[in-house]
Order: sequence, then C-alpha cells, then structure tokens
Amino acid sequence: MEPLRPFAARDLTWVHVRGWRAENHLVAGRDLFAVLRRETAFHTVAAAEAADGRWTFRRVGFFHPRVSVRPAGADMDIAIVETGKMGSGMVRFSDGRRYPWVNANSQGSEWAFTRQDGTVLLRFLVRASLRKYEGVVQVESAGRGLEELSLLLILGWYLIAISLWSARSTVTKPTHPTH
Repeated sequence: MEPLRPFAARDLTWVHVRGWRAENHLVAGRDLFAVLRRETAFHTVAAAEAADGRWTFRRVGFFHPRVSVRPAGADMDIAIVETGKMGSGMVRFSDGRRYPWVNANSQGSEWAFTRQDGTVLLRFLVRASLRKYEGVVQVESAGRGLEELSLLLILGWYLIAISLWSARSTVTKPTHPTH
C-alpha cells in the first residue's frame, strides 16, 4: 500500500471489489492507498487498513447509533462517531479533537468532514446503484495536513458504506415467507 499524504491533492476513488465480503479499495489510477473490508456479511464490523495504520469500526446502538473506532487488536476506542436520523454526526476523538460529519446535499450523494467552523476538510461524492457503489474523495487543502487523514478517509467511506449495506439488505430480503 502506498502512503497517502503525497497523493492527497489528487482525486481518489473508493471502488467496490466484488466478493462475498464487501471490500472497498481507495485508489488513484493503479495506486492502492487503503482497504475497507466488512468482516461478515451480517454485521457492521469492518477492518480498515492504510500505510499508516490499521483500525476496526463497529456500529452499535439502534435508537442512538454510534460507531466505535479502535486500532486493530485494541480494546479501547480512539474515537466515537455519533450520528443522527439523517446520517450526519460528530467524530469525537479521545484526545478531544472533533470533526462534524455532514450531509452536503439533499440527495445524500455528497458527504464531508469539516472543521467546527464549517471549513470542508474531506469531501465524498457517492455514486451508487443496486449492483455497485463507488465514490470520489477530494481532500481539500485544509485537510491535507491532518494527522488522522487516512483514518478519516476510511471512516467516512465506512459511514457511507454501512448505510448502503443496510439499504441493500432491505431491498434484497424476500417479502413473502415462501420466497
């Protein structure tokens, strides 16, 4: 895997890799920068990997959903993402840093991590159909120096992917017990 920071000024693309487990790769051309892999087909646990780290993400809670972020193999969260009904929310790191996660348009096809003042750091442009989904990621100049750049790039796509996984499981479930 390539280190991300030198390529952050380029448009990056999340692509869905076909297979029994949902796996997504963050690429620019032939360069691979990150992998997000759903651990099982029936849960929202995912493993994330980039050149500068490995993490696990887990969505928990029904009425007050949140996502736990841990370094791979660790028992302590380094961040929690709390989301609302429309998917927007807040990433809270254990050291006090906070990044809003916002739905940037009414169709849900553009998402962003911002600073508290609203400055966009990372922008995700989603293209989804029933068969595949992918997204272009733009790292804005204000986001290129972030210490947690790789983690936020993968976490943002995870937040998008879990909503797509949920929507797909609803669409593909049989509507009649005999099907």
